Amino acid sequence: MKLPDGLQGISMFLSDIAELCGTQVMWKIWQNYAGGQLYVPQKYNTNHPLADILTEEEFKLFIKYFGGMKEDIATQDVQNSKKAKINALVEKGMSTTQIAKELNCTQRWVRNVKNDVPFIDSRQTSLFDLIED
Repeated sequence: MKLPDGLQGISMFLSDIAELCGTQVMWKIWQNYAGGQLYVPQKYNTNHPLADILTEEEFKLFIKYFGGMKEDIATQDVQNSKKAKINALVEKGMSTTQIAKELNCTQRWVRNVKNDVPFIDSRQTSLFDLIED
């Protein structure tokens, strides 16, 4: 399922919520948990804070797909994320240089977003470096 134009570039977790449970559920969760951590119970519980923001049907569907998960919810404005803006400008045919100037970011960042390259901290050791043959 393709997300609506305003939702391109959001976090994978929010994207999954929108695709599996609907954008209304994703918005409710983002509005109430942005900048915090969300724990999804494995069973429906009317005492859980999610029961206050989701309908019973939405909550049960959310548990079906995400029960037992613990996720950090991004604080950035979903509609105005820099990744979404980069992807929109790429679709308009703008060059990497033009996009970088327009959004006040580096060309490297634009290329990484265009190529869907995950951020890798060079200070962090790779697990595969620790495995001996």
